[in-house]
Amino acid sequence: MDLNQRFGETGRPLCAIRSDRGKPKEDRVKRPKRRVYSLGEFKLAGFCMANTLGGEDAPVMTQAVMFSDDAFFHHCMRAFAQDVDAKLRAQGVDAYLSRASNFAIVVDPDFTAKLYFDCVELRLNIMAKRNFERGEAVYINDIGDIYAGSLIYPKLRADQHYIICLREGWKFMVLFDLTPEQPVDLESLGRKIGIGMRRLMFEQLYETVSDASALASIIGKGWFAFNELLGAEFDALQRAIVDDFNLGPVEQNLLSKFDAGRLSPLIERWWKNPLYASRRKVLDEGVQLFLEGRYISSIKTLLTEIEGILREQHVPRAPGRQGIEKVLSVAFEEVIAFAGADSIYFPEQFVTYLRTSVFAHFDPDQPSSDATRNTVSHGCATTQAYTGVRALQTILVLDQINRYLTLPVEQAGDGVAKARCLR
Repeated sequence: MDLNQRFGETGRPLCAIRSDRGKPKEDRVKRPKRRVYSLGEFKLAGFCMANTLGGEDAPVMTQAVMFSDDAFFHHCMRAFAQDVDAKLRAQGVDAYLSRASNFAIVVDPDFTAKLYFDCVELRLNIMAKRNFERGEAVYINDIGDIYAGSLIYPKLRADQHYIICLREGWKFMVLFDLTPEQPVDLESLGRKIGIGMRRLMFEQLYETVSDASALASIIGKGWFAFNELLGAEFDALQRAIVDDFNLGPVEQNLLSKFDAGRLSPLIERWWKNPLYASRRKVLDEGVQLFLEGRYISSIKTLLTEIEGILREQHVPRAPGRQGIEKVLSVAFEEVIAFAGADSIYFPEQFVTYLRTSVFAHFDPDQPSSDATRNTVSHGCATTQAYTGVRALQTILVLDQINRYLTLPVEQAGDGVAKARCLR
């Protein structure tokens, strides 16, 4: 799905596609005049990476992606911003790069440049979490992942070079390619824009998942950054767990949201996957039991199907007896190949979740307060383990696996590997 983005306040719709076609000119919405300024000669070649004496070889960074939480970002921005500001002053223009929400400097082959000030427009390619109609607003909570993007304005040619600075909330990203006598890779730029904006828009999520202690606490409560929950719902869970405050009410509030209206479109997507369609009667019954509040039966019905789906998907890949560890060791390779290990699907961390929370080892001689595949199938889980929260977590596990297995993997290639290096 393509997402046209103009930068504005955080929390507002990420797109509101407007069409004035067919309307009289006087009825069309007028856009503000774009602020585009000529900078004249612009021969910036890059940024020196080390202190170097005159006459010595100097390492120069000619292309990169940097974020504003990196101190070198600010050093590089200041290095050329003063020169650009001086050129604007000479033209009588009251604009400063440091005050821009976004800008692009496009350098032509003759080393003259134009500055596009607060008028950069992007298109982001997203994995949508629900169905959309043309013109419908798309919110951050609706985004399953962002895997690519492109520059709508200004239009960039392969023989031009660029510095592009983008803002999301209180954070910035700068992308530049000033490499002389080398064409710009526009496809690579698109992937860098998409993956970089994903990093900015979901920075708190990345910080949580990369924090080993925080992630362990979340998994310890049976939760994960399930794609269905990303946004306000997971943020509330994360705060309650990490701060060890008010988790019970937060979980109950989340549980109440998963009624038939919420679950119906979710499980309808399952039946498009042959692995799920072949188990439709069992899976559908498990979900219906959840909706009826019969959590014990729901968990017993659904939990063991997780292993069956994973085995059917991955067992043919290796000879010999396939224990669950062997299955998990090759699980979701396509997700990593297509979306990258740092996708907000978090496939590598999800395998850890499955090992720790779903297929956790247990002592058959000891009753367990956790409803896992082993404790449930061996009858060792206590009655208190069969909760509505655990039943919902089981449904979300099945949904997460389905999303992994139905990603379009045909777009995998070198471009993904390059984009993955952004983090």
